[in-house]
Amino acid sequence: RGRNRGASNGRLSSPTPPKQSIPTPHNRITNPLGRKSNALIPISYNAPRHLPIPENPPMRMDFSVAWGRELATYEIAEHSAVAEQAGFDMLGIIDTQNLARDPYPAMTIAALNTNRVRIGPSVTNTFTRHPAVTANAMATIDEISGGRAWVGLGSGFSAARTMDVGVQPMTLLEDVINFIHTYTSGEEAEFNGAKMHNEWIQRRLPVYVHAAGPRTCDIGGRLGDGLLLASKGSPIVAQWCLDLVRRAAESVGRDPDDIDIRVCLPIFVEEEGGRGWDEMAASVATMCTGFYLSIFRHDRNPAVRELISRLDADLLQDLKRVHDAYDYYQHERVDADHARLVTRQLVDFVGLYGTADEICERIYELQQAGVKALDCHMWTFIDKKKQMRLIGEKIMPYFRN
Repeated sequence: RGRNRGASNGRLSSPTPPKQSIPTPHNRITNPLGRKSNALIPISYNAPRHLPIPENPPMRMDFSVAWGRELATYEIAEHSAVAEQAGFDMLGIIDTQNLARDPYPAMTIAALNTNRVRIGPSVTNTFTRHPAVTANAMATIDEISGGRAWVGLGSGFSAARTMDVGVQPMTLLEDVINFIHTYTSGEEAEFNGAKMHNEWIQRRLPVYVHAAGPRTCDIGGRLGDGLLLASKGSPIVAQWCLDLVRRAAESVGRDPDDIDIRVCLPIFVEEEGGRGWDEMAASVATMCTGFYLSIFRHDRNPAVRELISRLDADLLQDLKRVHDAYDYYQHERVDADHARLVTRQLVDFVGLYGTADEICERIYELQQAGVKALDCHMWTFIDKKKQMRLIGEKIMPYFRN
């Protein structure tokens, strides 16, 4: 990765930046071609002065970002550069074969146009590809990026539903996690009775488990290097999920603090005169449906019944109404019919929508529930670059202590 390949031959150049002392707070500009410029841009690491400092000051919060089906392949390079410059430390590319472009060319482009941000599918599944194919492809992305790849893995959502395939068994999710860990470690791995090994992979890839219900939280706590926790913007649900993950981790002798747990939710910074409701509502509808499936599929579970008892009855009805009307071929579409059923109560339950000050206050509430990192979903946002910059400029500085 350190070789300087000249731009004259049409290939990307990654020159070693000149050694110089750069005063804090500054950072280098990364242009859309992935080259570092000597120009400096100021980045504030201080809390916004218009916000009151609470009695318990906010802790550091990491931010990652995930895009959706509408992002074209030719847009990946610039969006990746903006994500890195804004301060996001991970980016996720959608993997749903009937609705979006293939994620592996997109991840390759993202890797070639960034220097620090980690890259992975958000999320792939256990059945549309053999896990050896997934592991080998992600190890290739890892090599291209210089060791920045991660594997986001779930049991299947839109990728399954648009193939008329039901949710896969949780035992399959466990088997695939174990296979990827073993296979990318260079050891002999077994899947469905077949034994195999890889001849070239040299780094065990981290697996991030997409989790919302009790089973996936348990699997993520026991086996995952990280979790993409679909607990939304509710401190009640976040704390409930985190408790499940902690108990699962401790049951196998793991320290829960060693697991990178990120709460997934849409964040839309509304400016004066802005009109972001339709964009936010479409993302909220998708997350409401996923949450409903994850929770009410296990409504006989005592822990799930306890959570349901703590949620507002009108909210539960709103969730069911969106779930029942959901069209998977309108998944992550701003003009989706099911998005019209989204209420303000659902928006506040699922995501963070409002001014920068209001969002900072909501994030602080999530921190009090134990949340340490956020995965910002921008699936249906029209101007994703603008929202990434707004979060980087107006939200992240407050949580850089």
